[in-house]
Amino acid sequence: MINANAVNSPKHSVLARGYLLGLLASLSTGQGHSAYSGAVAQMVEYINLNWQQNISVASLAEKVNLSESRAAHLFSQTVGQSIHRYINSIKISNSKELLSDTEMSISEISSMVGYSDPLYFSRYFKSEVGVSPKNFRKMLTVVEE
Repeated sequence: MINANAVNSPKHSVLARGYLLGLLASLSTGQGHSAYSGAVAQMVEYINLNWQQNISVASLAEKVNLSESRAAHLFSQTVGQSIHRYINSIKISNSKELLSDTEMSISEISSMVGYSDPLYFSRYFKSEVGVSPKNFRKMLTVVEE
């Protein structure tokens, strides 16, 4: 049997969310307007399933048999943002979820979402969200009280 605590863990929730995003992306691109919509769907699905890893444009392009520049252009044209921006938005979104749903340290969350340097993670988080991860968590506890 599956351990109930393992299934309800924050890591499981984040991973399940990634799988769900990948599934939705692959379903929603069935009516694509271009011959390349399948390649973009594959890239989105791969990112959504592997966002915790270090994903390069070169590795994505290779997976869909396109040049780096063509893959990057099609992705940004179809999705509306660059590959790196898309990956980082998923990481920040999942970071917010972990900050609000767990007592994990900033360093642990940083590592879990794929940033090896907690200081870089905190700076990037603040630039995207407007507050540091620590203050984001504090704001959430004030709202709950």
